[in-house]
Amino acid sequence: MNLDAPSLTVWQTCRRRYLLDAQYRVLRWRPKQLFDALLRRAIFALSNGEDAAQLASDAKSQFLSTAANPGLDLPSGTNPYLIAKSWCGMFDTVLRVLAKTSLLTVRELPPVTLNSWLTWTPRAWADDSGQLHRWLTIDAWDEDALSREMHSWRTVGDIAATRSPMQLHVIEIGRATDKGRSTPWVRAWQHPGLRSLHYQFRKPTGGELSSGWLAYHYNDTRDDPDEWAAQMIKEGEAERSMHHLAVNAPDETRCAEVMREVMMEGLEIRELVEEDRLWHTVPMARGACDSFVPCPFQYACYAETVIALESLGLFQRRESSTVTVKECP
Repeated sequence: MNLDAPSLTVWQTCRRRYLLDAQYRVLRWRPKQLFDALLRRAIFALSNGEDAAQLASDAKSQFLSTAANPGLDLPSGTNPYLIAKSWCGMFDTVLRVLAKTSLLTVRELPPVTLNSWLTWTPRAWADDSGQLHRWLTIDAWDEDALSREMHSWRTVGDIAATRSPMQLHVIEIGRATDKGRSTPWVRAWQHPGLRSLHYQFRKPTGGELSSGWLAYHYNDTRDDPDEWAAQMIKEGEAERSMHHLAVNAPDETRCAEVMREVMMEGLEIRELVEEDRLWHTVPMARGACDSFVPCPFQYACYAETVIALESLGLFQRRESSTVTVKECP
């Protein structure tokens, strides 16, 4: 049996969802989840020498294609094209900024054997020195976000399994607005009275020219992404929008304790799987239904009767019971 950070997190959050995830694949992506999956894939390729412009183009094409079919998981009344367009602009600017930095070449890591029946698959990548690297996007990076990431299985599990330090790479993408994300990756400012100034990322404070600045959106203007990235670097916005945090590996005793916890959880998972129980016979973890990102299986759990999930057109039965975060359209 194999575990990784996402599957163990789901198990500890809701055991019913773990069984559902093992049996079904959710067809419709939430926009940020799709963006993250495509961005991580592009960053991996970029670190291995591929072209940023081509990677951005491919990611945008895949995002728009998925948004059209099978569609995005969005609130009713939301225009999927506008939402997709607002996310796609960030592929252009983020990847071009990263292409101008020193990215270490990384590789995927094989599963780590914990015992005769359980392995742990690291989802972080490793550079030639063995240091792990994990990329993530977040609305805003603060102390709460730092604590969540430091305590998560995505950080602790991979470090303890490999006994290696990790570099966390955090990209702030701002809050969502009706015009896209409020982030320098796709939004700058322009003053209508200063025609000689195309745009800048920081509005002046104080003085006569501190007012009157208007939001200037990359997705509306289709500016040169290389110029946008260069301006972000010049004004320091790229540095302010990305954070790189070194996380040391604990000593061998603590790493072993963490892996023992994983094996204890793995034993419970194996027992439940071997019972071959139907998903609806496992009690709901109702506190996990409506977290910051609502569970996509609510359509099944809150139906008046037990239904065949395939009939909803929202789920596809898996050919195997392997759950992986490497799925990408």
